[in-house]
Amino acid sequence: MEQSKQLKMDAREALIGNYGTYIATYLIFTLINTFVYLFLYWFLMLAASRFSAIAGVLVSFLFSILLNLLKIGLEKSALSISRHQPVNIGDLFYGLTHHPDRFLVIEFIKGLVYAVFTIIPVFVFTNYTFTKQGTDMLLQSSDVTDILSFAFPYLGGFLLITGIGTLIASLLLMPLRLSTFLLIDDSELSAMNALKKSASMMRGHMGSYFYLNYLSFLGLHLLSYVGSGLPMLWIYPYKQVTLSNFYNTLRSA
Repeated sequence: MEQSKQLKMDAREALIGNYGTYIATYLIFTLINTFVYLFLYWFLMLAASRFSAIAGVLVSFLFSILLNLLKIGLEKSALSISRHQPVNIGDLFYGLTHHPDRFLVIEFIKGLVYAVFTIIPVFVFTNYTFTKQGTDMLLQSSDVTDILSFAFPYLGGFLLITGIGTLIASLLLMPLRLSTFLLIDDSELSAMNALKKSASMMRGHMGSYFYLNYLSFLGLHLLSYVGSGLPMLWIYPYKQVTLSNFYNTLRSA
């Protein structure tokens, strides 16, 4: 717990003067991410056949991997900030411009795990819920009550499935969490060696990472929900730089 406090204090100090750049980068990523997923889930809802629905799931999986390549840029920025190095908005595209094949292997493995516990269950739920009659009703009905009675249960189920699936996948992937940082630090390191090294570095530190990543930021995440997500503009950089400090500590041990 004391280590967590120190890592977070160091993160706040490192972010002074860098919040504006990181927030701008995060906003660009969020806009791209939101646009892509809104389009994909709308496609899933309107899927006219089982084949097109399955195609939608596969496209969702591929896009999730590509979007995660952008997310690597956010980790690169956080790592640079934690080391008091300069950052810029262009860092968002780091994963696409610096040996992306290595990052693709990492993100494919992560994406596969997340797909098993999130995308596939959501697909099954969506395919079951949005029957032909349900889709027609949603598109053609002028009765707001009918639309809401249809939409709210779906949204609740969607969020529940996604939340539980994300938690399970995150816990399973925890030993591999440092692999991206390792690839950023060493351009010669292969993806598989990065995964192995991450698992080795995390051995004996899983509890500390779980506390730091999930429990210590729980209150701030609740604040974000109350604030309709706006506080994430401050919380996300703070959390990512703190996790970068965690990596720096293990790497120098």
